[in-house]
Amino acid sequence: MRVPPNIYKYFLVFIILCPVLLCSCAPSVREERLFLSDSFYWLPCSADSSIAEAEAKKDQFKKFDIKPRANIKSLVGSEGSYIWLRAEFVLPKRLKEHNLGLFVNNLHFAANVWINGAYAGSSGEFPPNEWCDLFMCQGFYFLKDRVHQNVPNTLYIKVWAHGKADISDIIFIGTEDDVIRAVEMTSFTHSRILLLLEGCLLLAYILFILFYLGRKKEKANLFFSQLALFTTFFIVPFFTAELPLFKYHRLPYYEFLKFFLCISFYIIIFFLPHFISSFVHKEFSKFEKYLMAFILLFQVILTLLAPNYNFLMAICPFMLILLLVQLCLGIKQFVLALIEKKKRRRALIMLLGFSPLLVGTFMDIIVRGLMNNNNHPFFSLFAWPLTIILFIVMLAANYAKIQYRNEYLNKNLRKEVALKTKNLSDANEELEHAMNRANIDLEMASIVQQKFFPFPKVSFRGWDIAICYNPVAKISGDLYDYYYDNNTLNGFALFDVSGHGIAASLITMLAKNVIFRAFDSIRGNRKLSTALYKINEEILEEKGDIENYLTGLLFKFSDFDENDVCTVDMSNAGHPKPFLYNAAEKGIRQIVHDDSQFQYGAIGIKDIDVCFPDIRFKMATDDILVFYTDGLLESMNKEREQFGAERVMKIIMESAKSDARTILGNLIDGLSFFTDGVPLDDDLTIIVLKRENSNEYVDELESDLEELPAE
Repeated sequence: MRVPPNIYKYFLVFIILCPVLLCSCAPSVREERLFLSDSFYWLPCSADSSIAEAEAKKDQFKKFDIKPRANIKSLVGSEGSYIWLRAEFVLPKRLKEHNLGLFVNNLHFAANVWINGAYAGSSGEFPPNEWCDLFMCQGFYFLKDRVHQNVPNTLYIKVWAHGKADISDIIFIGTEDDVIRAVEMTSFTHSRILLLLEGCLLLAYILFILFYLGRKKEKANLFFSQLALFTTFFIVPFFTAELPLFKYHRLPYYEFLKFFLCISFYIIIFFLPHFISSFVHKEFSKFEKYLMAFILLFQVILTLLAPNYNFLMAICPFMLILLLVQLCLGIKQFVLALIEKKKRRRALIMLLGFSPLLVGTFMDIIVRGLMNNNNHPFFSLFAWPLTIILFIVMLAANYAKIQYRNEYLNKNLRKEVALKTKNLSDANEELEHAMNRANIDLEMASIVQQKFFPFPKVSFRGWDIAICYNPVAKISGDLYDYYYDNNTLNGFALFDVSGHGIAASLITMLAKNVIFRAFDSIRGNRKLSTALYKINEEILEEKGDIENYLTGLLFKFSDFDENDVCTVDMSNAGHPKPFLYNAAEKGIRQIVHDDSQFQYGAIGIKDIDVCFPDIRFKMATDDILVFYTDGLLESMNKEREQFGAERVMKIIMESAKSDARTILGNLIDGLSFFTDGVPLDDDLTIIVLKRENSNEYVDELESDLEELPAE
């Protein structure tokens, strides 16, 4: 499926400009507006509480922070409660002697409004016939004779707070005309424009159904038509307040949400993996098909049986997990197609088609998730019709290509095409064969290397250990080793070979035995630095003219004394400084030499003087030692900022009460979040040693320790 190059260019420009245009449609700040977001106070109340009761209790109102999203829910929970919101304001000169209005960008769940004791309007409906206008903005209007011109005015809003109840921070008093304009513009960008998109979705449904009927082998057209159809149902709740049909409804609100918001979304997510699979020509297994069908049936039945709105809210996280399972199956098919050379092109074309939806979803995550800003419309709702339009364009381009190909073949060029195809295929096979051989060699080297650095298979008395060993390629220049007798941990080593690839990995395998012999030679009271000097000498002799060198750390652990304290000897050969957390002092530091000592040089560099002084410190119960290769601190994000020691120390401090595996997992998660998709450019090894009570050790044949892979 080949799309003309100009389509990519123009569509990319449109995708970039679209969010800007949508954001620019939000209510603009004008001179004649009096904003009230910092003026509100709140008080819980009962269903029958009157405006007179609220005024009588005005001294009991508390300050209301309107900034966070779901701000009312944070006050009263999600089960359903009534509260009063109260604000006082004095009209500025520019608003006096005008008919005024109150603009509220969003107000959930339902509310009634009073100005100076006079009823001004409502949004949604209170129980027993509760109803929410969802993403509609609200405008409340009052004549100038109801407003005090020179003394403070009092605004009361009685809110029925249910579910994720909140009030937008865009709330202001303005002239009647200004508020009407703001309501019209915001309603258009948030909801009314979706009415227009409904028509586009229905047309897309009809178009793709016709394409499927014309060529039933292309099941992707059938699945995509169903996506368009059920999207028309899904977006109905976003503009229900605009339709007279729903103004005088009898259907309970939670029943309305069941059919239009919940079940429609389940079906959309059900058809999406099927569309992906059909588009890239990758079939699901029978088990996967049955699993997705069972998930959809279970979701529909459980939702239909939901007795009330609170139950729907309670099962929402579980339903999202099930939806994620189905999405992951679709993503799996996409990844497999992307890996497979013959189907990679279709996978990339499909990715292009979904680019508007991916951009819109990303912006929703940033704006609504990270920035807690719900004043803008859902970008993904507008991006989805753009996705459909782009697929229509690509479909048309594909049919044009097919027609052109038929004309070309009709001119007796089949032999020429076959010849060129054969030549290209032969060249590709040779290249693929060479690549496969190289990959097999690398796989074998990787397997051998990983078996060379096994994770401890027994637990050690007084120690909780977790290790992350993550080569940036299939083979690594990092190496670690541990030395023990029975259940007693005597020492640990971590080294990093310069460079990458096969040469670095061979040096690691050479160095492991050298390091072991050197450590074994210092049993007793000999200094640990002696081992590093010996390692340097042997590595220089063994590796010959190979330019790779090593940095590393060597640790030796003493027996536990009567206070369950262990003495640790350490020597550093140009390696990043470890972190030591002291549980008693609740502090963390990097282990460095005394001012009187100097460390210089690394291992394996010819004609360079080296100095590896010894460091001694103690570790009591719950103390934590973390050492690593430079892939941790030097990993960068998209802004080329390094992860750094401060972030590592903060994560260790926050995780200090957890076990070693959890601490390691938090470090990896923090690094993954920081890099945000930027691939690591260096091998990564992290080792976490946490002191345990050595007196509580139970001898076990096999430890439950596992190596934690990095993401």
